[in-house]
Amino acid sequence: MSLFRRYDSEGKVIEESDISSEEESFSDIPSNLPIIPIKDTVVYPFTVVPVYVDDQIGAKAAKKALETDRYVAVFSVQADSDQSLVPNNMYSIGTVCLVHKVVPVARQGTMVILQGISKAELLDVNAEDTPWYGSVKEVVDKEESGQKVRALAKTALTTAQNIISQTPYLPHQELQFALESLDDPLKLVYLIATVIGMKLEERQKLLQLAHVKSKLEFLVKILTREDELLQLGGKIQDDIRKDFSKSQREYFLRQKLKAIQKELGEESEA
Repeated sequence: MSLFRRYDSEGKVIEESDISSEEESFSDIPSNLPIIPIKDTVVYPFTVVPVYVDDQIGAKAAKKALETDRYVAVFSVQADSDQSLVPNNMYSIGTVCLVHKVVPVARQGTMVILQGISKAELLDVNAEDTPWYGSVKEVVDKEESGQKVRALAKTALTTAQNIISQTPYLPHQELQFALESLDDPLKLVYLIATVIGMKLEERQKLLQLAHVKSKLEFLVKILTREDELLQLGGKIQDDIRKDFSKSQREYFLRQKLKAIQKELGEESEA
């Protein structure tokens, strides 16, 4: 199921047949791939997302992939990097993706629809020409099971659902269905992390953590924080509304009292 099909930059639905439903084998993926550096976000395995690319390095990499086998390596640019885009500014852990669509958008940017396939490590970069090419190897997350993992996954799911229900811009029903249908803790982590607000460093740390249990523990901390912020924000809004209503009532009563006093004064003069 393609969770993010509604976000096609052309306003069109990406048909299910356009999205690979079978998990790709990393042995079938070339070890040398064009690189898309991305800013302010992280692409996770098992997700399909639109990514805005505002440089020629990433745009040419996406177009090159469409001309060949559609594979690219996607690495996030560190938030504290300067304006110049150089290989050393990228995190070394990223995601190998399939490119589904490349759509030019305003101001020379490009919207790329990516399907995350597998976590990967960047071993070497050839940045002499555009697009950049990188040598990559697969990094396998260590999946775990057991009561602790199930409990963490349930907590993450419940908290994420609560956050989603309070976030107007998220597609509530589709996300709720997608989350509840997942029985793989790793896929659950990556899906929740894709839709919930986080800092770039937090998104990257979640990708880099090696064990599913560690990912879940870290994710639950972030979800708890975000949920508490939403609850606090709701309380503040309620308090403001109450104060505003109280002020309105007081103003109305003062105006009414003035009117009564005016009428009493006029009657006394008569």
